[in-house]
Amino acid sequence: MSRDWNALGVTQRFWRQHLGPGMRVADATAGNGHDTLLLRELVGESFAMDLQQSAVEATRARLREAGVDQNVRVVQDSHAHLSRYLPPAWADGVVFNLGWLPGGDHDVFTREESTLPA
Repeated sequence: MSRDWNALGVTQRFWRQHLGPGMRVADATAGNGHDTLLLRELVGESFAMDLQQSAVEATRARLREAGVDQNVRVVQDSHAHLSRYLPPAWADGVVFNLGWLPGGDHDVFTREESTLPA
């Protein structure tokens, strides 16, 4: 199967077709910042969060290295608390990449009790 037709490729294709300048998106599971970076490049203003400090640091570094860290707020917290940071209807879309941090501790991963409230 081509990489373009795996879940990630299909998702990124969807984003490229449906997101654009002037829109706002939230990445509720920033991880290493790959999705956050693409979303920031597509829309301009975005928000990202992750429970793990190493994920927040990696995301900030990735955005800074790409020169697009402006207009992105990155916070360390559970996505269960997303409404603490964003007012209702702020985002045109919210992204969740559920699982565990690539290269991180596999004992720390998203769970139903944090995802459903988000």
